[in-house]
Amino acid sequence: MVTLSTTGYGDVTPQSFAGRVLAGLVMMCGIGIFALWAGILATGFYEEVRRQDFVRTWQLVAAVPLFQRLGSGALVEIVRALRPRVMPAGTIICRKGETGDRMFFIVEGRVSVATPNPVELGSGSFFGEMALISGEPRSATVSAATEVSLLSLYSVDFQMLSRSSPEIADIIRRTALERRGATPDA
Repeated sequence: MVTLSTTGYGDVTPQSFAGRVLAGLVMMCGIGIFALWAGILATGFYEEVRRQDFVRTWQLVAAVPLFQRLGSGALVEIVRALRPRVMPAGTIICRKGETGDRMFFIVEGRVSVATPNPVELGSGSFFGEMALISGEPRSATVSAATEVSLLSLYSVDFQMLSRSSPEIADIIRRTALERRGATPDA
């Protein structure tokens, strides 16, 4: 007990059994008190970081034109579903033939879509939606032309978004069909 709590080391020790039990309890309570304060501080720090992440993601989502018409309730659902990512220039975001488990919204920067007729997409655009809608492998390789700030939406969250905000899901589906009709490989 003395070694665990690093107190005393034999300088002064209780003589009776009850005194030793009481001293051990006091030592353990002292450790518990410090652990309690450390836990409270860590929880507060975590909540603050989480709140800041939510606010930052909210600002990113609000910058995407597709989401600007939505009310705050719908935005909260979308903010919880989207995951922000920053990719340096030249990074491959997704490769042709891969299984698509998410789509991406571009907040800032530009991406290059490698198709027979290469396309460059900028802020407010999205890509990767066809893999979520059709379940087919990725039809093009997409890389960051500049440093790009993205929001990724996973398949499960896309299904949830489709139920809660059908107008957004319709826009995404229409765009996917237009892209498929415009370029068979895209």
